[in-house]
Amino acid sequence: MEENNYSSSMFNKLTGSYDGGDLDNFIGMIAYCYYKKSKVEYIERFRNENNGNTPTHSELETFQYSQCVPSTIKTLRSQGETITTTFVNELLNDKNIGLSIREVELDDREKILASRELELKNGKLSLEKKKDELSKRETNLNKQKKELDKRDSNLRKRESVCKVSPKKTIGSKVWMFSLGIFQSIIASFLFVILSALLIFAFSHNNDLIAFIKSMF
Repeated sequence: MEENNYSSSMFNKLTGSYDGGDLDNFIGMIAYCYYKKSKVEYIERFRNENNGNTPTHSELETFQYSQCVPSTIKTLRSQGETITTTFVNELLNDKNIGLSIREVELDDREKILASRELELKNGKLSLEKKKDELSKRETNLNKQKKELDKRDSNLRKRESVCKVSPKKTIGSKVWMFSLGIFQSIIASFLFVILSALLIFAFSHNNDLIAFIKSMF
């Protein structure tokens, strides 16, 4: 019963006489764990030094009383503060590391998004460029089509001007053929007359000019 009273008194001294709130209570609990650790080490050391015999009640009271002095309380709380500070710092470091990793991940994602945005922008510019090229080609094709249509129209006009009906074409050919024959006949007739006159004139040894005058 007295041992429990000593434990309760030790716990209250380590935790209940400070006004720092939950953090002080947490430090006191860590300090109480150090007190329990010291007690276990004392009992084990006692057994090793006394052939496995456990300390008597009065010997435990002496140990517990030595732990309740202000210097020991201060030492135990200092150990608790050290452990708590180390734990909090490691926790904050882990949190900071986690935040740093997240920041790096966010930076990487932002870079990836920026790269994709640039790719999309370049792709859009390329599409606009191709669209302009297609528009220019379409304009050139339209111009060529207009020129071809114009040439075709001119050819049709020429065909319509030069086109002659079949009947007129046949009649013209027949008339031209007849005219050629008639001219050939006249030329042959004149040639024969002139040849006869020349032969007649030379054969009678008459003056050609006189002969011709006599003919008229």
